[in-house]
Amino acid sequence: MDRPTSSPHSTPVKKRSSVSTPLTDPNPPAELSKDMHKQFVGPMPVADFLKDFVPKAPTPCPLSGDVFGKLKAHDDNAQKCDRAGATKRSFEDSFIDAVNETGICPDLALFNTTSNPVAEYVYDKTPDISVCRRTSSADALQTTTTGSANAPSSPRPIPPPARKLPIKSSSADHWSRLELCIEAKRHTQDPFSDPSPNEAHERATYAFEKMALEAMSARGQLISYASAHMSTQFRCFCFSVSIVNQTDARLIRWDRTGAVVSERFDFTKAGSPLAEFLWRFNHLDDVQRGRDLSVTSTSEEETALARKHSMEGDIHKIQVTNDADKVDHYFVVSAPSVYRIKMSGRASSGYIGLDMQTKKKVWLKDSWRICLDDMEKEFEIYKLLEEKKVRNIAPMVC
Repeated sequence: MDRPTSSPHSTPVKKRSSVSTPLTDPNPPAELSKDMHKQFVGPMPVADFLKDFVPKAPTPCPLSGDVFGKLKAHDDNAQKCDRAGATKRSFEDSFIDAVNETGICPDLALFNTTSNPVAEYVYDKTPDISVCRRTSSADALQTTTTGSANAPSSPRPIPPPARKLPIKSSSADHWSRLELCIEAKRHTQDPFSDPSPNEAHERATYAFEKMALEAMSARGQLISYASAHMSTQFRCFCFSVSIVNQTDARLIRWDRTGAVVSERFDFTKAGSPLAEFLWRFNHLDDVQRGRDLSVTSTSEEETALARKHSMEGDIHKIQVTNDADKVDHYFVVSAPSVYRIKMSGRASSGYIGLDMQTKKKVWLKDSWRICLDDMEKEFEIYKLLEEKKVRNIAPMVC
């Protein structure tokens, strides 16, 4: 299904039906890392990463000083309480405090989501810091996370509100509201290795992906988060931030072909590229953040019609442009029949949908197909099979 960009009133989240069970992934993070071996491109100079993937904000980043400098002194090995009995702040809380104090993310809320009580469920796993759009739904998370957010809200259009379900930091519902993942690792867990300046000429053949077990596990963790991000929302791509040793960072852009990774840089210095990234990211619109706007919310009438056809869960409307005649078709769907934890590749999903023109049920296949001039398209094959009256071939709508 090709997805042309449109301009909907709002962008929905993709949530599982209320009758479905949580997903499990039998593969440990290191196995996920093996599955995506050689699908990471980097290290990309951070200035080029910002230039190519994160458009400038309408106004310059208001910070000129040392935004994250105080994090250099943070000691994770210190005792949780000082002599006066006061609880010390975790690195994640201190990072969130720094962002909130500077106001570089006025439209976003950051939450400490290091808690991970159900490790076997990838969709219940959470990154160390979750960045959500500042809405009433996102603010509800604050009752169960330690991050604070006091900046004023923004009139930016927001996705439709979530169902009124109990929200907790490990909830799969949390993933449907996520805008950005931030994960912190130790130096030995850096998933990537940059060539030294005197090896710059060997970038094309340099082994960028570290193969030590700790690094592979950390890389697999990042993959699992990106997979959940892309699977619980209708997206073309997403971003994440990998913090290393509490002073360095990498920026990552994920799509179905793999990921582009920036060079490792010190984000605690004045003029931090990370501060610039967060300021720009705050001002990106839905398309620039990677959301697929060919999927929109349904009207009350469309939702009621779907319910009459026994469609459960959250309802969405998908625009499909027919490759044969370039005519737009619209289908109403709920949750896919099966969720798969997959980052790169076709990431195929199937839906029982409702054709809004004929009001008949159809089977809708959503897939990131390989687009090459010399590769025959699937609809052409289906059309030929149907013309030849091959048995067990469903009639093709578009």
